[in-house]
Amino acid sequence: MRIKKIRLRNFLSHGNSSLDFDPSINVIIGNNGSGKSSILEAIYYALYGRTLRGRLKSVFRRSRGHPQREMEVELTFEIGGRYYSILRRVVYSEPPKTVRCYLRDDLTGRILYEGSENVNEEINRLLGVSDKVFISSVFVQQGEIGTILERSPAERKQLFSKLIGISDIDQLYEQLHELWKSFRDKTENLDAMKKKLEDERKRKAQLEGEKRELEGRLREVSEKLREVVEALSEIQPKVEEGRKAKTRLDERMRVLQETIRELREKEEEMKRLSEELADLEGLEKRVSEKEGIKKKVDLVRKIIDIQKEIEENLNKRNKLLKLLDEISSLGRQVEEYESVRRERESLLEHLSELTGDIKLFRSRIQKLDNEIRMLEEEVKLLEAAKGVCPTCGRPLDEAKRLELIEKKREEIGRINEELRRLESEIEQLNSKCRELEKLQSELQERSRILEELTEKRSELKDLTGKLEGFELSLEEAQKKREMLERRLEKLEEKRDRFTKLKGMLDELTSGKPPEEALREFEATEKVRQKEELIKEYLR
Repeated sequence: MRIKKIRLRNFLSHGNSSLDFDPSINVIIGNNGSGKSSILEAIYYALYGRTLRGRLKSVFRRSRGHPQREMEVELTFEIGGRYYSILRRVVYSEPPKTVRCYLRDDLTGRILYEGSENVNEEINRLLGVSDKVFISSVFVQQGEIGTILERSPAERKQLFSKLIGISDIDQLYEQLHELWKSFRDKTENLDAMKKKLEDERKRKAQLEGEKRELEGRLREVSEKLREVVEALSEIQPKVEEGRKAKTRLDERMRVLQETIRELREKEEEMKRLSEELADLEGLEKRVSEKEGIKKKVDLVRKIIDIQKEIEENLNKRNKLLKLLDEISSLGRQVEEYESVRRERESLLEHLSELTGDIKLFRSRIQKLDNEIRMLEEEVKLLEAAKGVCPTCGRPLDEAKRLELIEKKREEIGRINEELRRLESEIEQLNSKCRELEKLQSELQERSRILEELTEKRSELKDLTGKLEGFELSLEEAQKKREMLERRLEKLEEKRDRFTKLKGMLDELTSGKPPEEALREFEATEKVRQKEELIKEYLR
């Protein structure tokens, strides 16, 4: 690789510098702090996107203690007879952000790769060494030339193998060796497959002989099978006749089994009906006695239901009256609702103002924190500086360095004092906000209660109308109860009358069951009617 040109903007001590390189040997001469090492570090940064100082923020040029907003390095180089240009542009932020990075063909101007990751990958491929190998061998920092010579012979051999390409040959040899091993394994597999194929051919010839033998046996079996088929054709009609007879017999057996099953079901049903008939004969005697009692029970149930309905209506009426008293006592608080609402809106406005003030204070604190970090970085650079200003690269004596450090620390102390004051004010505002939020919560709860009271007042009107309806229903239920009680008295009179008539019926039937007495009466009545018809005919 041959470096052709490098351009630096806001990189360490270089504000805007451009340097062309000779194709052979180049020597950079200058005073201490003039930026010689910065050029070499810029070459390393342009190639690999890394800095020798570790942090990218440390290579931004500073003016009056503040870093420049943007830094840019462009490197033009030749490798393999082709010219390339690589550009990296970074914006100062936390952390610094690369906004432009590309690798282009310097002759045609066509961009080949864009993005830090793609460019880094292509540079590693073109150079053939990583950034670590580049630092330890190709790029030697001041005072570190002896580290290469101090390495072990094996390490030096490995390092120079990478530089002159021997490691690539070794790698190619390893690949060829692996390829030869693979070819040898495939050859052995091919011989095994060839032997297996020969065995399969012998097996095929053997199977063909067995096939011919089996075909002869198949012809013999086919001849015997034809004779069996002819014998079967002769007895086939007898077999069909036997099958038909079996089918008819199976049908008769099925009908017989179905008939037996139906007879058993009817037998079971007759037993069940006999039991039910015995139970019905006993029940018929009690039905006539219970009919009157059933009517009376139904009537009593109706009276009980009406009594329950009356009691429920009375309970509802008492609850409504109690609720009416409660709403009347709380109704006076409804008038406070409007004033509470206005007070709550005022508190919300005040709370919003305090929240805005807190946001402003926090924004101010964030800015002060950023200033403190920048001042602390400048103090660290000044403490580490030895005779040279870390920002501009000019000579710096010890007294001036200590004076700058003291000023920075005083400024940091002043900012810390302002931070404490702002944090105290924020704490006071937060305390006021908590008090206002608590008061707002109380007002919200009072508003909710007052809204509920307003809703209950509207419900009270509906409940009052329902109460009037319940009172009318109560009067109707009481009237209905009186009417049912009168009906119950009449039914009790009818029950007594029924008991007397039943006794007279028992005397007339002489203790016989009512059905038998009725049949005898009907028979007697028919005989009487026939006698009257005969008498009428004889006339």
